[in-house]
Amino acid sequence: NAKRSRYGITFVAINQIREDFKDTYSKGSSPGGKAFKHHCGVRLFLSAGEFFDYKGNSCSRYADPAGHHITVIVEKNKETINDRKRTTLTFRNLSGIDSFQDNIEFAILHNFIKGSGAWYEIVNYSTGEVLPKKLNGMKQVMEYYRENTDEYNALVEKLKEYIVNAYVNLQFHKR
Repeated sequence: NAKRSRYGITFVAINQIREDFKDTYSKGSSPGGKAFKHHCGVRLFLSAGEFFDYKGNSCSRYADPAGHHITVIVEKNKETINDRKRTTLTFRNLSGIDSFQDNIEFAILHNFIKGSGAWYEIVNYSTGEVLPKKLNGMKQVMEYYRENTDEYNALVEKLKEYIVNAYVNLQFHKR
């Protein structure tokens, strides 16, 4: 543990859930016993969610899906602020995790893109003004940012700034 922190090493262990025969209501147990669970700083539980086709519509796993949503549940977190317990990632079979869609969803979650029901308002981050154009639905928001790459890059920079500030504030309050 001391060598990992001294050299800045991150150790990742991937473990498979085993069926727990003792408790029928349990979602399973992981090999390694209590010591493995105790020594982990962060424990994540990942499971495959619903499948989607190339247009983004839900489909069966047998209908040639383009990818699926991955549900991530934070089981243990000793490293950062514990404000997000559950989230989803979009995984595309040909390209991996879809960071574009995840950035848009993160921006909506943290009010960088103003939303009310199915309607969204876009903010121009170079001027700080709310654009008069309202977009209906997540698909229109994603199309807008795909067409306006400068706006998307400005949004990503704001998101990075937000994350860095949140991390700095967390480190300050830990002391």
